[in-house]
Amino acid sequence: MAINTKTSLIRLLFLTLFSLALMAACEHIDDPLHSTGSFGPTIGGQVEQGVDGLLMFLNTPTTTELVLDYDVRLDHRAARAIIEHRDGPDSQPETDDDNYFDTLGEVQSLSWVGDGTLNRILDYARETGWISEEDQLAGIFEGVSFSIEQEERSIELANTLNADDLDRVVGLDHRAVKSIVDARPLKTLTELSNLDYVGPAALRTIRDFNMR
Repeated sequence: MAINTKTSLIRLLFLTLFSLALMAACEHIDDPLHSTGSFGPTIGGQVEQGVDGLLMFLNTPTTTELVLDYDVRLDHRAARAIIEHRDGPDSQPETDDDNYFDTLGEVQSLSWVGDGTLNRILDYARETGWISEEDQLAGIFEGVSFSIEQEERSIELANTLNADDLDRVVGLDHRAVKSIVDARPLKTLTELSNLDYVGPAALRTIRDFNMR
């Protein structure tokens, strides 16, 4: 009898732990309209600042092609590409075939969507409250997002480190290093991102180095 009771308690404990684990897993299957951090590229396990708000704005069904075209003032081809991707083959929001945006790169991969389009969306999402004040982005450059703090640190790094440190410590390609050093002093990330050999990989390297 004692053995059966012990076995029953063990089974009950196992079922309880299994149920708790299942509940925790279900909690992470977020509604795309109310997610607080499942829609964005990650750095060190954390969602990039502001990107989740931008993606939630695009994923909400009230964001239509007309909103993107007339309110956000995107090129109509970019607006159409975004909504067609999100709504899926049936062209209807909130149905089983919807393809919600999970990352900034997924938006950027669409036709007619470049940095200009992303920054227009970012500005509108900021103005309409989708991005909180503490999660403000400075902008998106070559598809790479920068917070205001990351922008300041990146410009400082590009202007102050010597060529050897940019190459060996930061880990930039030597051609990107030469472009940066020759262009100093740099004032904005737009200037930095427009340099020869400073593309998405170099910008991510500079940004992420500042987070170590």
